Amino acid sequence: MSGMWSSMWRNEYERIEFMKWMGQGLLNNKISDQMEQMLERMEQMLERYPK
Repeated sequence: MSGMWSSMWRNEYERIEFMKWMGQGLLNNKISDQMEQMLERMEQMLERYPK
């Protein structure tokens, strides 16, 4: 019985770590997407103004 519990806890812990890691990745993707959009907007604004 104790062996089953220890493996369940390990899986639970691994799942939590995985979720954290996934969340981190999603967060980073969102941030980089926003950064790209910002840069694109800045480029467009600069193109409008005569150099």
